[in-house]
Amino acid sequence: MRTPRRLLLLGAAAVVLLGLLAGAVALRLAHTGGTARSELEAARSELLAARAAAVAGDVDTASAAMGRASLHAGRARELTSDVVWRLSAHVPFAGPPVRTVRAIASALDELSGEVLPPLVELAGAVVPDRLRTGASSFAVAPLLGAEQPLAAAVAAGKQVRADVAGSPDVRRPARVGEARATLLDAVDEVLGTLRVAHTTAQVLPAALGVETPRRWLLALQTPAEARGTGGLLGGVAVATAERGRVRVTTVESNRVFAADRRVEVPLPAGYSAQWKAWSPTSVAVNGGVSPDFPTAARIWAAQWEARRGQPVDGVATLDPLVLGYLLQATGGITLSDGTQLDGSTAAGFVLQEQYARYPDDDERDARVRELLERTLSRVLSADVPARAVLDALARGAREGRVLVAMPDLPEVQATLRGQPVGGALPAADTAFLRLTVNDAGGSKLGPYLTRSLTYASGRCSNGLQDVTVTLDLGNTAPLRGLPAYVTTRADLGGGPGSPVGQRRDYVSFHLPSGTRLAAAQLDGRPVGMEVGAESGLTVFSAYLTVDPQTTRRLTLSLRSPAGARAPVVTTQPLVLPPKVITRYTPC
Repeated sequence: MRTPRRLLLLGAAAVVLLGLLAGAVALRLAHTGGTARSELEAARSELLAARAAAVAGDVDTASAAMGRASLHAGRARELTSDVVWRLSAHVPFAGPPVRTVRAIASALDELSGEVLPPLVELAGAVVPDRLRTGASSFAVAPLLGAEQPLAAAVAAGKQVRADVAGSPDVRRPARVGEARATLLDAVDEVLGTLRVAHTTAQVLPAALGVETPRRWLLALQTPAEARGTGGLLGGVAVATAERGRVRVTTVESNRVFAADRRVEVPLPAGYSAQWKAWSPTSVAVNGGVSPDFPTAARIWAAQWEARRGQPVDGVATLDPLVLGYLLQATGGITLSDGTQLDGSTAAGFVLQEQYARYPDDDERDARVRELLERTLSRVLSADVPARAVLDALARGAREGRVLVAMPDLPEVQATLRGQPVGGALPAADTAFLRLTVNDAGGSKLGPYLTRSLTYASGRCSNGLQDVTVTLDLGNTAPLRGLPAYVTTRADLGGGPGSPVGQRRDYVSFHLPSGTRLAAAQLDGRPVGMEVGAESGLTVFSAYLTVDPQTTRRLTLSLRSPAGARAPVVTTQPLVLPPKVITRYTPC
């Protein structure tokens, strides 16, 4: 009878010992965990400070911050790597937060040791103001040396992000889940900086003619009349680049494209059928009707060569708002008629004021050409800080207002295609929605166009998901007081019965291949939609008229291929920013 009693006593002792051991482990985790958390927070803060200093070209500050980050991250990794932490990572319930903390410590150590150092090391060499070697001249050798280290840093950064994203997304303790989410945001910020730097190092040497002279077509797109890539062509310039030296050789108004001329260029599958009513390969100002910028660039390059006999290697665009950003960086200019323009007035002049001030078409075109010419001259001037110019262009690129393509250089174009500045439509199986609004009435009412776009997912079945897309398209044009040139509809639909200031728009939605349209309503009533395709994507389109001071609501009920990731919902940059709402639940 003593044996069962002895067993009970031994069992009780084992329970007590296990309890004591668990308590000791818990105390150890609590003690080292608090210290590790402080070290991790300090490391993350120093890493972001190092990134900011590197971007600003402050190498000493960036290096010092990087050193402090490395010390903090190393301590955190050491604290979370002892036998207690390693064993605790495999304990049910307690294991997931332990694994997440260890992943965070490891990630910060990798960021400070492998990912950010190349950016810090190169910061001094590739600072914009040091790359400028004189008026219209730039050093390119530092960029050539930066490409490989930055490529390695991007690869390492992607692996770090994957490791953190693969760690348990715990809710308790809440601080662990919050730290994981915060670190993912920080890694994305660092990766974004590295990708921009790497893309710049890949593209800029070729763009600046390091090995082969390049000729560029620079186009001003004005969203006073909306087009898929931004706006109607308002003026063009030609620049040459050779061994880092840039010269603007020609600046012309859009009159150079006045007469229709058909050009033959490679077009994506479905493009011709989708946009045939706009004749984009014949009517140059409609070359940007599709939101796919590489295609528009091919068309405009071919149009310029057909009219001026000059082949171009690249096409870049900007809009009046970017002209304003640039003039804010360079200082104001004065046109030949005495008009003074600066960063706060340039966009309004192009988009609205010119139509009221200059009734004569020739004079209006001449003033816009002058604005473009004198802004470019200021940008290339040696006394203008290159950093300020770069910041202005970077802002425009983030907003989608600066686009770049080199269609005949496959390696460069492949790099650009994956970046926002490339302006390319995505692959057909991408989770994606692109809204495009084209002014089909020929008015200049773009400054009064408003867009509110909502993407809402629903139930899933048979590999498809219910999706509702709602577009509120508004027209804030005043009922009176605008010049006739602004309000007149040039299309055949406009006439005496049309309200003054009425817009007519061609609205298109690009969606993943396989998306089906179940129903469409305009202001609550059934409406037909055109169904097309472009580059493998499904396209639904319709013409809408929008009276001044009104809003139309277009609602699409869709069945779209189900996926695990939220879609990227975008629209082209116009004058007024869109309101975009995404409500997504994965299948």
